[in-house]
Amino acid sequence: MSDGWPVPAPDATFDPSAPYKSSSEASKIIAACVQAKGWAVTSSEPGSLETHVPPGQKDPYERDLKQCYIDNRIGIDPAPPITHELAEREYAAQIKVYECLTALGRQVPQMPSFQVFESKLMTSGDIISVYGLASDAGTNLRADSVAWSSCPDPLDTWGHN
Repeated sequence: MSDGWPVPAPDATFDPSAPYKSSSEASKIIAACVQAKGWAVTSSEPGSLETHVPPGQKDPYERDLKQCYIDNRIGIDPAPPITHELAEREYAAQIKVYECLTALGRQVPQMPSFQVFESKLMTSGDIISVYGLASDAGTNLRADSVAWSSCPDPLDTWGHN
């Protein structure tokens, strides 16, 4: 995420020199803004934003949420081009997190080979991640604050690893 491309603003343009924010950083900022506007917000894991919107309040909530994105200049960076070099960087980040998690004693499925990772990414755009593999195996590492703070999910910073 970047503060140079506020997606909700129809005339917004992307500023490639804008400071980068991870998805979880951006969601914290938005959660605080929405709370300041009077909405009840909870977050059970990094990057999540859960708001109870009373019946009949959807439009005012969406208006406030959009304004929070605009006021805080938070938008979604354009996706990086899928290249061999991107695959190498992102795979290395996944392996680093896998090693970090296993050093913490977390039982996580092994990452596939780089060839499998790159093939899935290049042919279908599918991203194989340690956190995703763990989730598929029944473990929600995003809800594990020790795992997240020590070994954050590389998908939170995809394209910037």
